[in-house]
Amino acid sequence: MGCNLGVPQQTVHKISVPIQKTQSQSSIRKFVDENISAASIPAFWDERSSKNITVTKDGSSVTKVTDTNTMDIIRSTDGQISGIHVYSVNWSVRLRGQDSAVMGISCKVSGNLPREVFGGFEVVMGWDLISNKSIFNNAIMSKYPLEIDSNYKVPDNFVMILDLYNGVLLFKVENRHLGVCCRDLDTAFGNRGIKLYPTIAMKSIGSQVTMFKMNTSWMNILNDVISYMVPILSFSDLSRKWTKVNIMMKTGRTKYADSIQLMILQLESCCRLIKRVKGAHAVFLNMLLKFDGGETLMAYFKYTWDNFHMEKSKANCIVMSSFIQNNCENNSMFPSAIARQGCLDLIHNVLEKGNNERAVEDIEAKKSVFTFILRILYNFSKVSKLADEIRDRDLRVYLEDYPDFQRYDLGVSFLKVMALGRILPDKKFWKIEESILDLLLEQIKSTIKSKTIFEGIVFYLQEILECLSYTLECIENCIYMIHNGLIDFLLEILCHKLTGEINVKFTITCLNTILSVIITDKSLQESEKGKLQQGKIREKLQDLSKNEINGLAESAEICLIKIWSIDSYQFASEACLLENDCKKFIDDVLLISGEHINKEFTECHCRFCHSTRNFKEYCYQGIPPRAYSVPIGWYLLGLKTHSRILNEDILKKYHRAYHGTRVGNISKILRQGDIVSSPSNLDNSKKRSFDRSGETAKERVFISPSLRYAGLDAFAESYVWNNKIVKVAFDLLVCPGTYELGKEVVGSNSPFDSKFSNDEIEWSINLKGMAVIRGLLIKLIDKQETLEN
Repeated sequence: MGCNLGVPQQTVHKISVPIQKTQSQSSIRKFVDENISAASIPAFWDERSSKNITVTKDGSSVTKVTDTNTMDIIRSTDGQISGIHVYSVNWSVRLRGQDSAVMGISCKVSGNLPREVFGGFEVVMGWDLISNKSIFNNAIMSKYPLEIDSNYKVPDNFVMILDLYNGVLLFKVENRHLGVCCRDLDTAFGNRGIKLYPTIAMKSIGSQVTMFKMNTSWMNILNDVISYMVPILSFSDLSRKWTKVNIMMKTGRTKYADSIQLMILQLESCCRLIKRVKGAHAVFLNMLLKFDGGETLMAYFKYTWDNFHMEKSKANCIVMSSFIQNNCENNSMFPSAIARQGCLDLIHNVLEKGNNERAVEDIEAKKSVFTFILRILYNFSKVSKLADEIRDRDLRVYLEDYPDFQRYDLGVSFLKVMALGRILPDKKFWKIEESILDLLLEQIKSTIKSKTIFEGIVFYLQEILECLSYTLECIENCIYMIHNGLIDFLLEILCHKLTGEINVKFTITCLNTILSVIITDKSLQESEKGKLQQGKIREKLQDLSKNEINGLAESAEICLIKIWSIDSYQFASEACLLENDCKKFIDDVLLISGEHINKEFTECHCRFCHSTRNFKEYCYQGIPPRAYSVPIGWYLLGLKTHSRILNEDILKKYHRAYHGTRVGNISKILRQGDIVSSPSNLDNSKKRSFDRSGETAKERVFISPSLRYAGLDAFAESYVWNNKIVKVAFDLLVCPGTYELGKEVVGSNSPFDSKFSNDEIEWSINLKGMAVIRGLLIKLIDKQETLEN
């Protein structure tokens, strides 16, 4: 049944209209040839939308075939709640009629939408091509486009852009953006999970519309975003401006100070927008580094800091530090490049001067620089090699000096704690001042309410929870925060319906640490027992224990086991079933003899056994220290495959990692005693060729400090046994300096493991004897449970 925009229903006259008479096929073919790439796809209209509109077999065109004298609406099946989506439209001017022809969007649900957003509760909006107005149902909202005469005739071909990153619907004609037609779409729809569908409202019989979703490159989308959000720039302008500003920074540091500041501000504004487009920021960073690897950028930054007493240098130092910090976020490419150009030397100098009372001429200005410098340091600490260098430079001395920095801002002290949390490998004795812990608790409380307690400094919930997880590793910090209401805050975050998966993961990690401390302290058990007995928290944890994504199931179930033990003052007496089943699998399938088993390293890490041992989820090992995930949910069979395993030096200095493999590969690897083998010994999913200039491509084996990553199906292929899914992986000790860090290759924007960056989660090695096999990990999953999940 057709949706009505509010025009009174009148007599319906059915008339059969052949498609070829409504618009020439040659006209449509020309439109397709000129506007649609081979990668574009038809809009695929929902034929159930209106019985008065027909859809072509390929799903690209719709035609009104019944004379109803009312508006008929048809929706696409392509609903969206996020992202940027570009549609190329052909709607002949002569077939639109004289009354109304609307191109826009709609949603399938109605009601509960704020009247102030669009002026009503209905859910159809767009551009009336006849009256040149923005329409919300049958109501005219405003003139559109604003800068074009109302008698303007929209040509046959135009482009519709649904940008749910910025919450706007807009149109483009002949490569000219016409401005925003509808706004606040993210607030009213996307953030509520309500899908928006491309929609056509047509009144004239014979109207035919052809529409394709343009599967365009990120470059074209990026140009679109920049051209309507920052109209003075296009992508080609960015490259030219970056070259120009580098020349200015080299040849006229004082003369062009104002121009440099303006251009850097423009580039930073574009950078913030570019980050919203998948894959675009990496290419933007390549453009920045292509000029000279960041050498000129860092030289100018150092110049502005050295001349901080000059007003223009002071202003540009703040702008440069903000620009660099913005481009250091969530990647390892840019931090590594500017570190090679002496960025850590400059950071050292800034922190050293910051702790010198006499060196501070302008507290407010330096507070801004310190804020950005500490954020840069925080992002550097996410890159393993840079974190090692930070430790070697002993920057910890400056970061631990909280009282001295409080004269700038408490937010600066908080940033120092965040950086320290990532730099310190062993935080068991990292006792933090109570004033800083109070600050952290207050920030958690404020962030839940979408507020900040620091003027000019914004912290994301993910950053705060990550920092909290580090501080809780010291028992004294943990007990203090428990006494000051931390559990209430964590339960509020966990039960909030808008809390994202990564924040849920950090929250459960913190909750697990707290529960481990409470289990060992009877006074805490008595004081906190009531909070943990709430039905709401148990229901939430039970729901999460069924979620096999990103390790949430294991962590949530361990929380439940610990809460039960606090209730009853003891752990459940049930026996571990995983160990017996794994031993049977070893005897039936793997046939590993007792002489190869190392009982010292053999242990079960099922959820129950892990809880009773009160283990952490992550530990550090090696010199320099590297984090690795504890194999929760797996059974570890210790192995004797290499005489060097008995060497205490290896146990102390080597890093821990995992190598997922097939069940069929185990006997071959054990016979050789090394995972690095000839190509015939390993399946191709574990080996890829690395091409380097001047070096022959070599076969490399891929390992990871995260078992969640190494245990993916792409590496640890599933094996069916006794109605169970079996996965296997080798537990390794890897020699520092013999492996290369690399980014994930599975293809995901979301982190596989909250502890490890996707840029460094995969390690590669090709030298025999450098990865010592410590044991074999086995995971059994009930087949029926897997199907249900």
